[in-house]
Amino acid sequence: SDVCSSDLYKRTEYLRGALESVLAQSYSDYEIIIADDSGTAASRQIVSAYGSHPRLRYVANPSTVGISASLVGAVRLAQGEFIAILNDDDTWESELLAELVRPLLADENRAMAFSDHWVMDEAGQIDRDRTDEWSSGAGRLTLGEGVVPRGGELCIKNGGFPVATSAVFRKNAVDWSLVVPEVTGAYDYWLACLLAASGRPIYYVPKRLARYRIHPTME
Repeated sequence: SDVCSSDLYKRTEYLRGALESVLAQSYSDYEIIIADDSGTAASRQIVSAYGSHPRLRYVANPSTVGISASLVGAVRLAQGEFIAILNDDDTWESELLAELVRPLLADENRAMAFSDHWVMDEAGQIDRDRTDEWSSGAGRLTLGEGVVPRGGELCIKNGGFPVATSAVFRKNAVDWSLVVPEVTGAYDYWLACLLAASGRPIYYVPKRLARYRIHPTME
């Protein structure tokens, strides 16, 4: 099974859309852990609308601990072999889990599978020009399907691994003791570096399987 963790702090207005995009996945063997780091259980009412959904687990931190510590706490609760992170203001296409779990099941040595993603505005409209610009800058626009050559270069130089948007990775491929609070908002880049440093193969699927939202309240 797979774990989808949405890490909440101050905003809740996009959470429902993020949740709906996970629940609409064609791949069905997963659990959702929602980590609410607001210190006020700000999203409890939104999550309660789903009742006692069998796939959904809501965890409200008693006080704000920071995104990296909150993520590590959610991972510790995860029962599955794989981890997928979805921030509350982004969404997945319905085939993301199916497409990215497939190459991991095909080779147990692979640390991660990732894809490209769309960039959208505050209202959810796709910005095609910015999407192409970001994909090109990250080295993904012309990258073919398969194991990524020179993964460290793509990760460190280009920031090409969208770990918190469109990726699924093995929980045991990360040394979680290294995901320390000082990482703060750069936790996704740090995770990407840890996965690259593992030396295990990383697989790319050349499809846009998620939507990354740009808006005024983003960090």
